[in-house]
Amino acid sequence: MDLLAYFSSYAIQANLIRRSGTMHPIPQLLAATRASARHELRFTHAITMDGTETPVEDSSAWWARQLGRGDALQQQFGGLVLTTAESETAVNAAYSREPLGGVVYDRFRFDFPVLQGFDAARLARWLSEVALAYDAANAWVHTADLLELVRTAGGAASEEPPPWWERLPPEVTSVFAALEPASKLDLCETPEAVWWINVWSPAIVQRFGARLRSAGWQRAESLQGGYELLVASEDAPERDHSAALNQVAALHRALDLAALQRQSRV
Repeated sequence: MDLLAYFSSYAIQANLIRRSGTMHPIPQLLAATRASARHELRFTHAITMDGTETPVEDSSAWWARQLGRGDALQQQFGGLVLTTAESETAVNAAYSREPLGGVVYDRFRFDFPVLQGFDAARLARWLSEVALAYDAANAWVHTADLLELVRTAGGAASEEPPPWWERLPPEVTSVFAALEPASKLDLCETPEAVWWINVWSPAIVQRFGARLRSAGWQRAESLQGGYELLVASEDAPERDHSAALNQVAALHRALDLAALQRQSRV
């Protein structure tokens, strides 16, 4: 499959971000890799760069070589392939350092074009461990439909709204239309949206106060270090799952996220 077509066809994506320092987070990347392997999602010992597969014996040395080249703010380092225990390709992951909203982030992204046998509970456990290992300030899992909903409502989409947009009730679309674009926020302190599965750091948790736990999450769990795992719905919030989309919209209203974002614009 063509690489661009492959990444454009993902069904579910996980993002983990941390405020960037002067050094690339190689120890955290390796820790996240090991945490992922404990959930039957492991890195292979080959890296695909520019269409060429190269065996890797020492992944830490490979990271050091790749991240030491050129302008790190402009380069994307990807092609790491994760496989299931049955050795079927399940996830591609990429690391990048990017400026957004006046902040430079280290982002670790996972694309799941096929998600067989991984339900919301398993994804939540996986995200919790990987996010803590990566020392992420903000981590989340979204579906392609939920991302399109957030970006379309916020006017960030480059194309016309999807055909299914008009079928959504106004009480759902209006919630997302009130959100601030990611470019106006420090995502380490204020989420862009409530996603399907969220892991928020103490800095984000404190901003919501007591209303965080009473918002109506399908599942809420305290993690080590003051982090919170917050699952919006056991079902994937997709265009054909109106109940799950309604639940995500209800959480936005309960948290009054749009108001918090307006107070936090950078």
